[in-house]
Amino acid sequence: SISPDGYIYNFGYRDDKNSSYSRGLVCSRFKESDVEDFSKYQYLSNDGWVNDITKTKVLCDRVSCEMSVTEINDENSPYYGNFILTYQKDTVGNEICVSVTSSFEEGFNSSMTIYSTLETLIGEGLSQYNAKMHPVLSSKNKYVISYNLNEGGGSNLNASDGDIYHPRFITLFEI
Repeated sequence: SISPDGYIYNFGYRDDKNSSYSRGLVCSRFKESDVEDFSKYQYLSNDGWVNDITKTKVLCDRVSCEMSVTEINDENSPYYGNFILTYQKDTVGNEICVSVTSSFEEGFNSSMTIYSTLETLIGEGLSQYNAKMHPVLSSKNKYVISYNLNEGGGSNLNASDGDIYHPRFITLFEI
């Protein structure tokens, strides 16, 4: 971490049944020594960090169940010191999106689609999901992102085409 503050940050989503796209990114934090003591977890809310999980604020809407938040610590990157959220828009949509922030408290405001998957053209009943960035596989302004493909609706495509069910990788050079 560029500016370690002693906390471990955990990102997830909350379902909001009152919105058309219900998955919203939320954030909690805790000290490493408190990982097993949920009473010491803090949740980012409109009033700052609080101990009440029901007060979480949404940092980005329409995120997927699996996503990533990556700190950019490459000094040559124009995003040095910022955080990049990578996710599949609407969970199983064909848009892989990123959003950048310098502070979790500000949220992730302007998402952009960086890749549109085309695998649904292979056959009906396929869906793409779980886009995320892999910092360990990335290097100097080349960010490796993976996503998955799977059958849906009992189409039995995985059994007939073994090339469907495996992760795919793309490389993002510029945002």
